[in-house]
Amino acid sequence: MSNKIKKEFGDFQTPFKLAEEIVSLLKNKYKIKPEITIEPSCGKGSFVCATCKLFTNTVIYAFDINQNYINIAQKQCQNCGNFIRFKAADFFKYNWKSFFKNIDVRKELLIIGNPPWITNSELGSINGKNIPIKKNFDKNKGIEAITGKANFDISEWIILQYLQWMQNRNGTIAQLCKFSVARKIINHIEKNNMNYKGDIYLIDAQKEFNVSVKACLLVIKPTLNKKNFFIYKTINSKKPLHVVKRHNDIIVRNIEIFDKWNKFLLTNKKKSPYIWRTGIKHDCAKVMELEYLGNNNYKNGFNEVFVLEDNYIYPLLKSSDIANKNVEPRKWVLVTQKKVGENTDLIAKLAPLTWKYLMKYKKCFENRKSKIYKNKPMFSIFGIGEYSFRPWKIAISGMYKKIDFVLVPPFKQKPTMFDDTINFLSFNSLEEATFIYNLLKSKSVLEFLDSMIFWDAKRPITTKILNKINFYEVAKELKLLKEYKKFNKQYNKNH
Repeated sequence: MSNKIKKEFGDFQTPFKLAEEIVSLLKNKYKIKPEITIEPSCGKGSFVCATCKLFTNTVIYAFDINQNYINIAQKQCQNCGNFIRFKAADFFKYNWKSFFKNIDVRKELLIIGNPPWITNSELGSINGKNIPIKKNFDKNKGIEAITGKANFDISEWIILQYLQWMQNRNGTIAQLCKFSVARKIINHIEKNNMNYKGDIYLIDAQKEFNVSVKACLLVIKPTLNKKNFFIYKTINSKKPLHVVKRHNDIIVRNIEIFDKWNKFLLTNKKKSPYIWRTGIKHDCAKVMELEYLGNNNYKNGFNEVFVLEDNYIYPLLKSSDIANKNVEPRKWVLVTQKKVGENTDLIAKLAPLTWKYLMKYKKCFENRKSKIYKNKPMFSIFGIGEYSFRPWKIAISGMYKKIDFVLVPPFKQKPTMFDDTINFLSFNSLEEATFIYNLLKSKSVLEFLDSMIFWDAKRPITTKILNKINFYEVAKELKLLKEYKKFNKQYNKNH
């Protein structure tokens, strides 16, 4: 239980030495002189103490959900000369609007801290309650819009609130967070034309917090004109490693390589005939994913064996299969719909044994937590459409740290399906699939993709990145434009 609570509340206390280095950086490099400091998740008080030590003329407001930590922080800071107000409060329930009404807009602010390093889906897995209300804060579309962004970091949500607080004020935001969160914050700033500038300083999370994640200090300041964000190797580095830039709704990792091949970038104004998709999402693996035993006998994840018709059963590949280039499926999957939202009652007529099987596990489907299944037909799935049933596919795992495309054939006269960790293109002919596969395997395309991928992300390779490929320009670069136009003409005719 103690581990669960620690994880739920992001209880990774900042070492005082690191907090002191950060406050010193803010004082000496950024020359800030905060009149008011706010620490919304102060924990045991490392940042409060460091701020007291280095800024003698600031009023500090320190909050934490844990009253015991508030008591420890008060004890640690009892000899500080600054005026400090401690308060036990839940960030997600506290009336911040009322709080800021009493803060003079002319005062220079410092919002400092180390918000929880956990995602909302991880909280869901431990039934955590310390979570904000989901909303579509980043203007997502499709499934992400329905779920309020399917999976987001709690610290990301919190830092976005800080950006709102700092609007029309003078001050600095300095937060420890995952590097992936810092990139999302920068992307949000650029996407919404917010006037902020800032820097990212990488830190050794293994050394400081004993966790294996790429982390950083994110420093943000309001500005009249938007400026670049710079990445530094350490807090003490004098020169930046490189500039972080946003191009067409993505943050680019290696701007030099990206600029070399930016002619391959498919802009929002252009359309590609080839659209990358993700595999099937069902959130019911023990029921939907099956092992074939022969003679129409299938064993599910509960180790129970059933005789099922083959109408709705298809070969399945998962991320590990694609990563290992294994195109002969080990498992099969129940595909209950041909398109999203399709009525599933027809299964009862066409495959009564399959319907009986699904009804046996109806409760498993009803217990699925995701909002995408709400008010949808029984046994609904997502990531399914006409494209799923084309025989030839090119697939790549979104989870593995390498760009490795795999050409996937049909299996036993059936199109192969994928789980939702795999991205894929689909084709009606081997000839067309092979042509596009060879374009994707070219050195120039691999370099272009690599320039946009941050390998520390949980799912570094996404459809958002893959759909940036302008195959027309790639074919032109490789002097294969004639062949591309031929396949493009066939594709438009078929679809």
